[in-house]
Amino acid sequence: MTIIKHLKMSLKTHDRLRGSQRGERRFCVLDVGSKQMQDSNYFGRIAKAMRDGGHADLLNYLLNYDLSEYDVRKLPQTAALRDQKVRSFDAFQEWWYTKLKDGRLLDEHEGWQQEISVEEIKLDYFEQMKLQNVQRRGTANKLQAFLEKACPGLTRLQARESLNLNGRMIKRPYVYQFPTLNKLRDHWDKKFGGPYPWPKMAEMAERSSASESGDPF
Repeated sequence: MTIIKHLKMSLKTHDRLRGSQRGERRFCVLDVGSKQMQDSNYFGRIAKAMRDGGHADLLNYLLNYDLSEYDVRKLPQTAALRDQKVRSFDAFQEWWYTKLKDGRLLDEHEGWQQEISVEEIKLDYFEQMKLQNVQRRGTANKLQAFLEKACPGLTRLQARESLNLNGRMIKRPYVYQFPTLNKLRDHWDKKFGGPYPWPKMAEMAERSSASESGDPF
């Protein structure tokens, strides 16, 4: 005999339902389509069908539905659930997710450059947080700790040549050497609630070209 202990359904109209974390496994989140919105004829037919024996038909369908191969502990990883996870990212996660989605470490880069100075990464992160008016930005040490978790294989080396960063000369700066973009996206999917809809390289190149030409379309 099967006993249903607890079933809770929540219907919301705003974008963020709850704080769905990266390993969320308790909630199934679905987006309701708007195709039939305000269609009184459509919903009227449903109401009439339910009055004319629809409740019994639905109960019969549910009682005879084959659940032999259904794993109740494995909820559907829907696009709506993924969207809720993205909305629940902290400052580090949201900043890095944007890097992986855009396929470049800095806005001025044309593609994924695997080597970049530590100072440039730090400057980019804290400038983005300032622009977005993020209060809880963390520290440089926490940023490095996050990158080490989000980027398996990340190395930190000291360069031989000096770096001119906004007019400030840095002798023998430390640099990060990142893994490939595909490897980092795969890791993000596994550890941060994926899979995510990563754009293909051709799509990113087209978007970058349109941005440089000033054409929003």
